[in-house]
Amino acid sequence: MNNKRISSSFGIKRRNLLYLLLGLSGSLGMGSCSQLSAETSKNEGETNLYDTVIIGGGISGLTAAFLLKEKNILVLEKETSLGGRIVSGEWEGFHYPKGTEYIGEPEGESAQLFSQLGLKAIKMPPPTDAIAYQGSIHHGKNILDFIDEDTQEDYWRLEEELSKLNDRIEDDLFSGLGDRNVTPLKQFAGYDGQTMAEWLKQLDIDPVIQQYIDIENRGLFGAANNELSVLFNIPEMAYNLPDPEEANESEVYTFSRGIYELVEVLAQRLAKKVVTGAKVSQVEVNEEEEVTVSYEREGKEVLVKAKTVILSTPAPISDRLVTQGFSSKVKNALKSIQYAEYVTVNLFLRDRLWKDAWTLSCLDDFFVTLYDAIRTQVDISYNGKAVLGVYIAAKDAKDRSLLKMSDGEIVDRVLKDLEKYYPDIRSQVLGQDIQRFPYAFPAFSRDYTKVLEVLYTDEMLQNSPLFLAGDYLVYATLDGAIASGFQAAESVNEYITEN
Repeated sequence: MNNKRISSSFGIKRRNLLYLLLGLSGSLGMGSCSQLSAETSKNEGETNLYDTVIIGGGISGLTAAFLLKEKNILVLEKETSLGGRIVSGEWEGFHYPKGTEYIGEPEGESAQLFSQLGLKAIKMPPPTDAIAYQGSIHHGKNILDFIDEDTQEDYWRLEEELSKLNDRIEDDLFSGLGDRNVTPLKQFAGYDGQTMAEWLKQLDIDPVIQQYIDIENRGLFGAANNELSVLFNIPEMAYNLPDPEEANESEVYTFSRGIYELVEVLAQRLAKKVVTGAKVSQVEVNEEEEVTVSYEREGKEVLVKAKTVILSTPAPISDRLVTQGFSSKVKNALKSIQYAEYVTVNLFLRDRLWKDAWTLSCLDDFFVTLYDAIRTQVDISYNGKAVLGVYIAAKDAKDRSLLKMSDGEIVDRVLKDLEKYYPDIRSQVLGQDIQRFPYAFPAFSRDYTKVLEVLYTDEMLQNSPLFLAGDYLVYATLDGAIASGFQAAESVNEYITEN
């Protein structure tokens, strides 16, 4: 889940590494944070009227909640801990990510949020990147190290084309996403109408470079070249095919205790406004534009009412929850968004096996990325117990086979491929931690602007007390999630003021 991205005034404009992928959970002790004094069961009559109920305690929901914290709000999270794709663990005093593991240099809304929370990002010590291919590790993330001269010509030709396109779309793409306005994007409909695989084939790019881009996309977005819109993939790939002279520079950031520190601080600021372990079953809007939310917690059915509701859940879940309040166009758009599966494995090792770089992109292994998970917590010379992060993506966003595998199958396949690099890896493993993500990343597929146009402009949604939030509305990264939280909070404030 390496999320590399770009930030602008709305949280995304020049490249800002983060996601990939996913979140941290860990234990915040939030299971005891409830609002039961303000809730009643359906058998006990009506509750007080909240200004806003936020469904989903991932980053977009927590961001919106923080910005609306002075109002009478309630956050409902299905899991026992907050964070969504930001999940972390602890072993032998080491903190390690199980989901989203880094961000880019904070800009836009991300920088604004971190400043308000008193968080300071720290840079990952370089070198940060390397590549594994055919059983060998190549440092400096320099694909030119193992391709022939003809293939190198393809690399430079593609790098130049991506750079030119990125310069063309940068302002229009991200300003459009930031303003929820697809009009600036329509001039690039040709690129949105092609998948990355189709475009690379059209350019006659060497298969090895196509394979490299496919692995990067699966690692960053959980989606493959054959399903990603060229338009929404250009910014990331323009960064991932850099001039090799820039290979040893670090643009990767985290916090002192990892990205999960963001969740911890948000949870502390929101305190008793959060209910965890709350499984929402239904959201309805009545004729008076009042919203009713039904959920179950600890075997008890609870009903709350609100002036507004923010649905900070994966798009298909938001569709299922809302039984009254969405038009058929919005429901169909939400249903159409495909989410990729993802699995992370953290191996607890007797010795630190690899420290020559922080992240290793693996072109032909079961896993797509390896991480030296303790890099910011120890000196570069440290060789004792360590944690190795292993990130595993499905073949593409449509592939549903990964989560069907047992823990034993996953670990065995990981170790089998690691033996190519470390023959004695099995004797080094003291334990492991496996995290599964059924809704890891929304795939920004071909013609995605058509989906966004519905979600940005639907008349019924524009006049509704229901508001959508999530990275699928902006960009599939942590920056995108934060920007969406800002958008939702602003829209709720406007709605409450006007009504």
